Amino acid sequence: MGIVKIYCYNCDKLRDRELFERCYAAAGEQRKAKIDRLRFNSDKRLSLGADILFRHALGEWADKPVKTNEYGKPYIEGCPIFFNLSHSGSIAMIAVSDTEIGCDVQITSKPPLEVAQRYFCESERILIEQSNDRAKMFFRLWTLKESYIKMLGKGLSAPLDSFEVQFKNGTPFITADCSAAEFDISAEYCAAVCIKGNAVIDPPIKL
Repeated sequence: MGIVKIYCYNCDKLRDRELFERCYAAAGEQRKAKIDRLRFNSDKRLSLGADILFRHALGEWADKPVKTNEYGKPYIEGCPIFFNLSHSGSIAMIAVSDTEIGCDVQITSKPPLEVAQRYFCESERILIEQSNDRAKMFFRLWTLKESYIKMLGKGLSAPLDSFEVQFKNGTPFITADCSAAEFDISAEYCAAVCIKGNAVIDPPIKL
């Protein structure tokens, strides 16, 4: 059974300039370079928040070079920890495990419902159409599908309509060889995690 840890961080805390500078100073060179390239302060805070989570979750491995596979999924060579990062709005999130994992968090304002019409499975489009809250259902499905694709590590070479998200007694199900879970971090966000194999996935720990 897979071991999973999930952490999230409200990056609005980094509006405190002293805290931002202190956390920036502790970041690795790769992360500092990425932050420096970003134009907007909100994006800089999200990127730094992701680094805070990364360092907390990976410990001594956080100082090793981060590489990406041919589809852009990050990994650390030789590291026994699988990880995945996501951020949206003011929330950063990381999921770590001893097997392949993917996560996604999305702020639920302005849902691009046309994406569902074009790229989702028919059954998923029906779930949205029949929902009392179409925006919320869209983002529940979107975060689960994104998490699954990120777990696979194949980017959009795995089309969104090549697999189906179902809900069995309220629990998300995608395939028999992965575990999926979703979380309400707050009223404005949807978040999900997919892990290869069977796992008990506890709610995120807020740092």
